[in-house]
Amino acid sequence: MSQQRPDRIKQMLHYLWQHRHLSTQQAIELFGYAEATVRRDFHYIASRYPGMVRGHGCIDFDDSTEDKEYVFDVKRTLQSEAKREIAALARTFIKDGDCFFLDSGSTCLELAKGRVDANLNVICTARILANDLGGGPLV
Repeated sequence: MSQQRPDRIKQMLHYLWQHRHLSTQQAIELFGYAEATVRRDFHYIASRYPGMVRGHGCIDFDDSTEDKEYVFDVKRTLQSEAKREIAALARTFIKDGDCFFLDSGSTCLELAKGRVDANLNVICTARILANDLGGGPLV
């Protein structure tokens, strides 16, 4: 199975986020990648994603990571299509003059990214959401 590195990495990160551990053998069986490819990808992940720790024949998600922005970045890549669909549906309920609260989740970020043609008052707890919302002319 020939697949581009970004797609492989995304699959592995998704699995790691859910299960916290991925062995070389599991990756081979689950995704059908060659052993050498898995080893290279594990090295790539461990070197570029703080919180991912390379072990002997495996990679683990380190729950003790203090880098909350990193954790948010990982979550943002998981189920991204579903998050866009949820945000699009939520936008249909937003009316001119509405006031609402947006939590700091990655799905809320998708909602904030989409421009809504309405005069809104939005309360949010995350700077990244405020930055995206601030780009709207009526927010």
